[in-house]
Amino acid sequence: MQQKCHSTQLYLIGTVHLDKRAEAQGLHDLLCELRPQVILVEISPFSVAFRRAHQRRWLGTLWRITKDWPREKRRHGAIELLRLQLKIPFEWEISRLYGKKHDIPVIPIDSSALAKEELPLWQNELLTEYNLNQLVQQPHWELETYFAGHYLMAQQILCHEQERRTQGLLKWMEDKFWQKREEILARRIKRIAVTGQKTVYVGGWMHLITHSPYNTLINQLMALNPRVLLVPRRHKKAGHSA
Repeated sequence: MQQKCHSTQLYLIGTVHLDKRAEAQGLHDLLCELRPQVILVEISPFSVAFRRAHQRRWLGTLWRITKDWPREKRRHGAIELLRLQLKIPFEWEISRLYGKKHDIPVIPIDSSALAKEELPLWQNELLTEYNLNQLVQQPHWELETYFAGHYLMAQQILCHEQERRTQGLLKWMEDKFWQKREEILARRIKRIAVTGQKTVYVGGWMHLITHSPYNTLINQLMALNPRVLLVPRRHKKAGHSA
């Protein structure tokens, strides 16, 4: 799935955030196939540093609160999703390892504003016994089913250009904060891409929706004739979760 122009040196790779088990290998394989000269990742420098400094403590807190819970409660989809959220995003880890092996720059290009506001609150406001108990009040759901559904939606909308539901999916773009963030990402990508280097951007697939009422990231990059790719997903056997 790609744009009609084949001469571009800018590649936009879409992922389903947190779907590490099914998408990490696919992302690695795509990077090996494209052989970029520079990789840009939808994460901020602050987020990378802060997560590395606090990830172990966050996961330890989650374990201490839930260790005596019944197994079915510990394995609730919402808790497993949170556990993944507390870890360094796979998009960064896979890109970083590829860049290190091939001696190319890997740049976190997101704005740090949101991370600076939210991440310091996680330990004392998100990772509390009350909040975690609230998460498991909803009916149990399987993480694999959750991710598979999101990936199918990404395929339908990006690969087949189905316009249904796009306005609802991107309603967050009505907020000026998120509009500004898209502009920042686009500006930083352009700054690298116009140098002529083979540039790969790795980020959430919703930023790559073209057929919507909103000025998404990809809409702001159309003059660069980017190619769009969705990370291939490895299907997991029933009963397994990330």
